[in-house]
Amino acid sequence: MEREPRRGSLRALLLHSAHTPAVPGVDLAVRLQPRAKRNAIVDERDGILRVSVAAAPVEGKANAALCKLIAKRAGIARGRVSVVRGERSREKVVHIDGLSMEDLRRALALPVGSSVKRVGDTHDHDERVRDAE
Repeated sequence: MEREPRRGSLRALLLHSAHTPAVPGVDLAVRLQPRAKRNAIVDERDGILRVSVAAAPVEGKANAALCKLIAKRAGIARGRVSVVRGERSREKVVHIDGLSMEDLRRALALPVGSSVKRVGDTHDHDERVRDAE
């Protein structure tokens, strides 16, 4: 009889991911500015969405404010937005469940052709330089 893999082990992760369907949605790179004057989506630079929130980065309050702001602007439930990487960093990856990138860009009032990219897109700096020439 085979033993159950230890929780947190690589084998357990691989077995779990093999049985878990991929979650549809968008992973978005965000740079968060906590303790700002107001909650706002500031702009986009180099493929990273810049967002400011009034909440302090204490006990996850800034992350909660970020998710609430994106959910409100996108017109979706707060539970469909989550921080998947960078919980204690200003650079974060936020997952928005059930929206395409185009729908998200429209909802956040970003130009549809803007350069906000999904995390994991394979454009490196050299390719962008070549394309600009």
